[in-house]
Amino acid sequence: MTVEKNQSIQNTDDGSRLPVLIAGAGSPIGLAVAGGLRDSGIPLVGATHDWTAPACRSKLWQSIITVRSQSEQGWLEALDAAHDRHGRMVLLAAEEYVVRIIAQHAGELESRFHFVSPNLPTVDRLLDKAIFHDWALTNGFPVPRTMIVRNADGLRAALRDIGFPVVFKPSVETPQWRIVSPRDKVYRFSTRADVERLSFDPFEAADHFVVQEWIPGRDSDVYFCLTYRDRHGVEVASQTGRKLAQWRVGTGNTALGVTHHNEELHKLTHRLFDAAGHVGFGSLEVRLSSQDGRMLITEPTVGRPNMQSALATAAGVNLFEAAYRDALGLTPAPSRPGREAIWIHETTVAASFMVAARRRSLDVRAILAALRTRRAPTGAFFSAGDPLPLLLEVLRQAGKVLRLALSRVSIRQRG
Repeated sequence: MTVEKNQSIQNTDDGSRLPVLIAGAGSPIGLAVAGGLRDSGIPLVGATHDWTAPACRSKLWQSIITVRSQSEQGWLEALDAAHDRHGRMVLLAAEEYVVRIIAQHAGELESRFHFVSPNLPTVDRLLDKAIFHDWALTNGFPVPRTMIVRNADGLRAALRDIGFPVVFKPSVETPQWRIVSPRDKVYRFSTRADVERLSFDPFEAADHFVVQEWIPGRDSDVYFCLTYRDRHGVEVASQTGRKLAQWRVGTGNTALGVTHHNEELHKLTHRLFDAAGHVGFGSLEVRLSSQDGRMLITEPTVGRPNMQSALATAAGVNLFEAAYRDALGLTPAPSRPGREAIWIHETTVAASFMVAARRRSLDVRAILAALRTRRAPTGAFFSAGDPLPLLLEVLRQAGKVLRLALSRVSIRQRG
């Protein structure tokens, strides 16, 4: 299915205004990519398996291609449909699942799209958390103690060996995992009871998982480095930042983040991606241990932007523009003056604050310090000239809250 907003896309002779296909348009990441390219005059085409998502209702999109199934074949068919409709385009991934598909089928896709992607071994090395952990240890990068488990017996053994609390997450986030665990990408187990409260068998949703020691600290102890490296592995642009809130608290995505200069993290990111032979979008997230001050890697992001990449754009570092120009073999755009910025996920930040405050883990001092600094604001959904995505996301979240409340009332009445 194709949802058209205009009937044709005009390309310039030099290719500098070729349309871009954003694979993952239904996510806030896809919307951030579109927002970062909005002032360039580049026609924006999206591909998504959920064309009803609020992000897809943005007026930035010229058309939306629907992915009929969240599978490798479904995405390849959607990419074919996009090419048949619009011709050759720049291809940017905005969804983790698509990154490996592009790397695996790069040979056939490069005749229809312009893109820069790490090769398949690099993608697997950085995307698969089990492979990454072993590689990081071998190459001397700081990672928390981790065990790989493939069944319930292995999980019990890992819990005995590492001890509580631990982080539990799939080695590779699969479509099946997103179905059984739509709200939580990662779990923190503090006791055996937390494990037993899982309402599903995780090993039916993914082949193997990582059990990782919990790094003590608050959400404000999480830092990140966003970067884009050209097709030759040369860093074109980067931005470091700090999380101040996450949802879910302790283990989730960014709810509030700010620019934060961190040269040590930038050097670590540069060194890691050099060692991995990485090109294209990438980022590295670390947590500072409140116990001993160690900076430990929680995970890299490979081949795509991440949730708070729009923070870099607001700060004057447009990673999306860098990727578009690199895909076409164009020279990087002149650098812009840098500025401090703040990024907010409009529909999760309030819940994050409330839960963190209840747990006495909210870093009020860091939040107030960030707010006292003049910063360019940006968000996951908000745009003054394009309010519909945020409005629809608020309504969607309100509907979820209402359904949950009605469900609890019904349970009490039955009880």
